[in-house]
Amino acid sequence: MQILPDGERGKIKISDMKIKVFLCFVFYVVCAMTANAREERAMLTDYLNQEIGIEDSFAGQSITLLRENNDYFILRTYFGSGVPVIGTIKYKVIFNSSYQIAFSEIVESTNPDLVKSNENFVLAVEEKELALYLNGLKIMLTNAEQCGANSKPLWSQTCGNGGRL
Repeated sequence: MQILPDGERGKIKISDMKIKVFLCFVFYVVCAMTANAREERAMLTDYLNQEIGIEDSFAGQSITLLRENNDYFILRTYFGSGVPVIGTIKYKVIFNSSYQIAFSEIVESTNPDLVKSNENFVLAVEEKELALYLNGLKIMLTNAEQCGANSKPLWSQTCGNGGRL
């Protein structure tokens, strides 16, 4: 730092080297903050081929994200009491982002009685949980089992009376 003559009292001249060091420090801090701010939540493709349970008032349902060639599908399985599976519906998936998909277009169904034409789904990764929405309403998800003593919903610690399908 250099103090200027009396004619320019109060003004301080900072050397060019100190300015460069200061700018490098600011650049380093900005880069370090940006690197630490990256997103840590899972992407939907991390759930590929994993069965995700849906709590309902019957025997339960599940959805599974599938990949066939370059296309993605959701396989919705309806469980029965007395029979393991009542039927399945396969939906075509539209990726809105790496964290959100939409599906409503039915590709195939094994039981025509299960098909409803007015169902629009959105599956999203929200912070540390998966969320499934049916026509805008949040649905209770469990970890691939029907809600029981050993299963925990993905977004709650206990099986509650949350949104039921």
